[in-house]
Amino acid sequence: MCADALFRRGCLARPGTVRTVVEVTLGRGTILLWTAVAVLGIVSGARANLLNNPGFETGSFSGWTVVSGGASVIPDDSRSGAWAARLVNGEVRQGWVNLHGGRPYKAFAWVRIASETGSDWGGFRIEVVDANWQSLAHSGALLAETHGTNWFKVALSFTATTPRVLFLAGYFGGGGRTQVVHFDDCALVEDAPGNLPPAVNITLDPVHVSAPAPQSYRLSGDDPDGTIRQIVWEFGDGTRAFGWHGSRRVGLPGDFTARVLVADDEGLVVTQQLAWSARRADLPGVLITNPVSLELTTNAPVVLVSGTATGLATVAVSTDRGFYGLATGSNAWSISVTLQPGWNRIHAHHAERRIRYVPPGPLAVLGLSESTNTVERWEPLEITFQITNSAATHPHLPFEAHPPPGLAWVDGITVDGLFTPDNWQTIYRRPAFLWQPYARARKGGAEWMYPTNEPRWCVRFAPRRRACGSIASKYARPAVQGSRARGASPSCRPPTR
Repeated sequence: MCADALFRRGCLARPGTVRTVVEVTLGRGTILLWTAVAVLGIVSGARANLLNNPGFETGSFSGWTVVSGGASVIPDDSRSGAWAARLVNGEVRQGWVNLHGGRPYKAFAWVRIASETGSDWGGFRIEVVDANWQSLAHSGALLAETHGTNWFKVALSFTATTPRVLFLAGYFGGGGRTQVVHFDDCALVEDAPGNLPPAVNITLDPVHVSAPAPQSYRLSGDDPDGTIRQIVWEFGDGTRAFGWHGSRRVGLPGDFTARVLVADDEGLVVTQQLAWSARRADLPGVLITNPVSLELTTNAPVVLVSGTATGLATVAVSTDRGFYGLATGSNAWSISVTLQPGWNRIHAHHAERRIRYVPPGPLAVLGLSESTNTVERWEPLEITFQITNSAATHPHLPFEAHPPPGLAWVDGITVDGLFTPDNWQTIYRRPAFLWQPYARARKGGAEWMYPTNEPRWCVRFAPRRRACGSIASKYARPAVQGSRARGASPSCRPPTR
């Protein structure tokens, strides 16, 4: 999954012998949606396929050599086009294919294991060997147990070591296993710089479900310069699935957005979304009509949520950020919902909206407090402060400008303290953390810990240099705010061992 991260910085400093800076990096991320159209059986217009008759559309093995086993070209189970190859413990090859030594190449083939009986070592494989009969790329044994019986794509990468190679497809193993394999749309191409994203389409059937009822899901498409390695379905109703297609049972009514994350063999992730809904006659019906959008961003700390309901005397509304209330009205209801910075999931029974609250003011660091105004070698210094107008949903998690696939929801915040003893020639960076003070108490013969006051940010540092030092007590806030916070004047005393 991809994210476009926005951030602000707040830098705090003053002249002095030892200086400190609190540096804040805030992530305000938005999901980047790839819109892609299915492209089937196409490698790339810019790269020529070096294989002859790669899809067997001549209705024969023209350009190929049948090496062993049973081999035929069939019209009734092709991946694309009219024909495909069928091998019964057979092997075919094509070559020698002329290449440029030292250059990178990719080999592709679509494979379907039609049937498999018995057990023995080995299995069907796709392989490329050089003129010295050294294997340059090998798919490994492709078995029904590991790959199923539907069409799947094999992608191999290699660097040519000789000017000629063989492209092989077929069974290599013991006689105790029998595999009937169909394969189609083969390719051998020179690799190009960069990585093209998978081009996919998704379908749900039905899109409008009369629950409880089954719903099928399917992804179609291809990675034009590789293969699709992982598919994750998030249906929006709290359920998840993996793979190209399947079926599930829908029981929860509501309006939802299904999201599919597709990763290729080089780790590039694209996302597709599809809105769907479910209704149940045996349960009360609740709809949110305002806001209309399923997701939105606002600078207002309170948002009006309204809608319609049937079969309910009152409508309860809650968020995952601590809000709960009863709406006014029943058939037509409304309520003002208080938001917390970052993402807020609003639930009116089974209806849902996601609203991101971004405080309108500039990011600011306030209430700076030092544990001491003098410090010796290895003596700890602790600075606490508050951060206002942050839009981080998860302040206990770090900010990531480019989060790993699947972690785009982690819109955290990173706060560092910068310390220098020599006018910024040497800088020591220490991470700050959100600190919640607790008080201990005994209750019912057991020890309890109760949070006291609000959490505060804290950064700690112990200087390792034996030199007269002072702690800066005056800090510049972000320039757009144009004000300063003052503390006690620094003092100095000789260090001790």
